[in-house]
Amino acid sequence: MTKESTENLIDKNAYDRSEDRLTEDRIRSIIDEEVRSQATDRSQPQNIEETLKEINERKIREPNIIFFNVKECQSKNKEERKMHDFRKIDDILNNNCNMRLDIEEEVTQTRKLGTYESTKIRPLLVTLKEPKRRGHIFRNIQALKTTTKYKNVAIQNDLMKQEREEYKRKQEKASRLQQSESSGKFTNRVRGPPWGLRIVKLPKALQ
Repeated sequence: MTKESTENLIDKNAYDRSEDRLTEDRIRSIIDEEVRSQATDRSQPQNIEETLKEINERKIREPNIIFFNVKECQSKNKEERKMHDFRKIDDILNNNCNMRLDIEEEVTQTRKLGTYESTKIRPLLVTLKEPKRRGHIFRNIQALKTTTKYKNVAIQNDLMKQEREEYKRKQEKASRLQQSESSGKFTNRVRGPPWGLRIVKLPKALQ
């Protein structure tokens, strides 16, 4: 099964748009369809294990959101760093995005990604208890653009390697489209779930 057909299969059959998550029933439907496909088309290699591996990785990453440009804690104490990150996420989402999340209940873990360097701010991976909360956060995060404290903070889904590559290609295309935008009133941005990325044209006031 090719990467393209796998992504199409997941996008059509497994993405529960009402809850923004992969459900058990829809995962079964993916497996059943893959089995039927290979039973009728002997020319395709039997890659059910590869499909299951991809679905499993998606499930693992599904509750995650990556925050960029969130100031790091300089303490060497692990617990102090953890509390610092929780307080930052609480301040960003509840005090600056007008959300009402119980951070200690809704967030199961935070983790800085990559090796520490004093001159850089590492991305902060935040794992949510309920994956459907991601949509809520993405809809409200634009409020940060009007703040002074967090105007440079951005968020992104936790993407797999092939999804990061596709995201990069989409960003490059959006950049080319932006260069041809003559009115100055619109901006091109990459939007959508990891398996359904698309370029959208937005009024600059909404970006």
